[in-house]
This record gives sequence, C-alpha cells and structure tokens, in this order.
Amino acid sequence: MARDVRISSLASRLGMNADALAEWFFDHGVPVLDGRSFVPEARALDAESRFGRDPKQELERWLDERGVTRGPHHKDALQTLVDIVPVAERGPGTVDDLKSHITLHCAAEPCRVLANRSLQLGHATVAFATDRRAECDVCGGSDNAQAARAMIDACQRAGRSRLLVVGGAPGTAEALLALTEGSGVDVRIAFDDRTRSTSAAEADVDWAHIRVVWQDTEVSHTLSQRYTEYASRKGLPFVTVRRRGIKALCEAVVLHVWKAR
Repeated sequence: MARDVRISSLASRLGMNADALAEWFFDHGVPVLDGRSFVPEARALDAESRFGRDPKQELERWLDERGVTRGPHHKDALQTLVDIVPVAERGPGTVDDLKSHITLHCAAEPCRVLANRSLQLGHATVAFATDRRAECDVCGGSDNAQAARAMIDACQRAGRSRLLVVGGAPGTAEALLALTEGSGVDVRIAFDDRTRSTSAAEADVDWAHIRVVWQDTEVSHTLSQRYTEYASRKGLPFVTVRRRGIKALCEAVVLHVWKAR
C-alpha cells in the first residue's frame, strides 16, 4: 500500500532544503504548504528521480558492469528488487542494501540450479545470469568451487552432512576443506597412515554418512585397507573415485548421493 512521505525527511535524504523542495512540489502541481507537508509516494519518487540517486538506474549500471544479460523478465526482477525498500525508508545506503538481495550465476547448469535454490531458501530475492564466469556467486569462475557447491547442495538435500575422504595430499585436503568451510557439511580427510591409527580409522568410518576412497592419489594401501576392511565388516559402503582432482571427487559424491535416493 502506497504511503505518504514527509517532505523534510525526503529532503534530508536528498541533501536539500525542505522548503525549497516543497516549493518544487508546489510548482509541479502538488498542493503543499512547506517542508513539513506530506506528498504521495509516487510524487516522492518523482523528486528522488529528479534530485537523487535512482536505485533502479544505479542497479542497472551495476549489473551491466558485471555482464548481466537482459532477459525477458529482467525489468520485473529489477522492480521486485527496488520495491523491497519503501520510498520513505530510502537513503544513501539503499543501493548497497539491495545488492545483498542479488545472486549472480553463470551459464553453467549447476550454477543456475544452485542460484535458484538460494532463492527458495530465502538467501537471495532475485537471480540474474551473467556472461562473465568470474562474477558468478556460485563458482567464481572455478570448476572446483562449482563442483563443491553442487556436492554441498546434494549432501544437504539428502541430510548427509558428514563426509570422510581417504586419500589425497595435504594441499588438496586444505583446498577441499576451504571450499566446504561453513557449509554445514563436515569433512574429514585421512591421507597419512602415521596419524590415523586403526581405532581412529574405525571411529572415522562410524562417524561418516558418506565414505570415499580417493584411489588415484597419494594414499597408501595400508591406510585405505584400514578403512575399507572395517567398513566392509560393518556393511558400510565406500565410494571409489578413480580420478585426481577436487572436481572429480565432488562429482562422484553427487552421483553417489543421487543414486542412493
């Protein structure tokens, strides 16, 4: 429902003298007395567009700079965004606040799906497609980040939040942990048989919802056997990943989760 806006409040946001703004309204057919008067929201928008920062134009410019393509629903999405903040509450920080409601995604299907999922979860209000992969909020131009986000989403949907990875190397482990940090999916990585005793390995297997052996990596047979033999005795499955790279591991986990549905 449209609300009236006090001229003095609007003038303050626009950095103007209230009585001068009231005179401008009067000259443009709005019957006001002075800066203490109220004007309809639609006329306040006219003044904001004439004298201040137009949020829609500012956002259009910001989106253009990030390679956002203008599809058939672009204008409607932009209007939905601008309408979040009523005219009476707009100020210098409005545009920056509105940007926090936007998620950008590249042309990759996993990124599009995950961006739409952000809308469903209420993490964003509108999603825009960008031609520049580096601007994608899902992957940031990284194949590993894209694959990790898809894996995290699959695990969350399935309610399986504990992932055990046997194999890899210290550098790979750090990268995978960084990609999943704060995601709600806990990851344990075992790649050194000197630090994981038999009892620790068995505890890891019991803890995990998903268990992975990263076969084509620097994993010793002694270490992997410690995990897989115990899991076999307990009737717990292990996913075998036969390719190197974080992307390959994440894709294998996603496939396993979807097959298990």
